Amino acid sequence: MLLSDSELSVTEIAYRSGFKSISTFNRVFRQYRGCAPSEYRKYFLK
Repeated sequence: MLLSDSELSVTEIAYRSGFKSISTFNRVFRQYRGCAPSEYRKYFLK
């Protein structure tokens, strides 16, 4: 849901979601969604 807010960076979303590392956030997100958070955001905001 936070990725739908284009004013927040992916890094800020990762920190707000409780991750202390952007790389960990990216890895976990990719495991659950099958793509990077930035790719998901591009698709979602179309």
